[in-house]
Amino acid sequence: MLILRYGAVSVVALFFVTMSIGACSNSSTDYTEKPLLAKQQVDSTLLPELMLENGEIVTDCASYTASREHLRISERYRDQQTAKYYLQCSRYLVSDSVFEVAASVLRTALLHLTPYHFPLSFNPQFGAAPNLNDVGFVHLNDTTLVFEDEFTHITIKYKGIVSMLEVKQLTLNDTPSTHLLWIEEKAKTGNYVAYYPALITLLNGNSASKQAQGKPAVSSVYKSGY
Repeated sequence: MLILRYGAVSVVALFFVTMSIGACSNSSTDYTEKPLLAKQQVDSTLLPELMLENGEIVTDCASYTASREHLRISERYRDQQTAKYYLQCSRYLVSDSVFEVAASVLRTALLHLTPYHFPLSFNPQFGAAPNLNDVGFVHLNDTTLVFEDEFTHITIKYKGIVSMLEVKQLTLNDTPSTHLLWIEEKAKTGNYVAYYPALITLLNGNSASKQAQGKPAVSSVYKSGY
């Protein structure tokens, strides 16, 4: 259904892209016009200064996305806090307001993902690998999972379904059932914070052996990691 929706708007979107920014190859019109138009607007937005691990300073999504392919964010508290503004740099991956499957995706995450799928600060305390539900994550609403204890507050937010072409570019996976999540973690004592996007891929019939295990796949948006 999602593919048909994108296919239906591709002609109109391509016309406006062609008129405003020049000729566009027909081979690039499937699935991606809306995300790419949104990406152009987001890339040019000025954001608070953020330092990466090599000392490089970025101030917009264009430079951030390019550098994050091989660099992580500085571990300074200031930069880890500022990272929340750069979550929006991954929004171009998703289509507009596709939240019909959000509750289902998060329910699957609760039952089949463990804390170790994400770099959560409390992971070392778990000897085994329980699922998120066993650890104490619950549905705040259809688009958000939340964990809270006396030490930390964590949210996993559903942001939308990723287009097929973008999934191929980022994860080399042909399945269209890949979704963008935003993870936010804040310590209640001390100054630890973490903000990062992640991809969760729900396996389809073309991945029979993995599907039989009932396990979704999780990956970072950026090659350098979370």
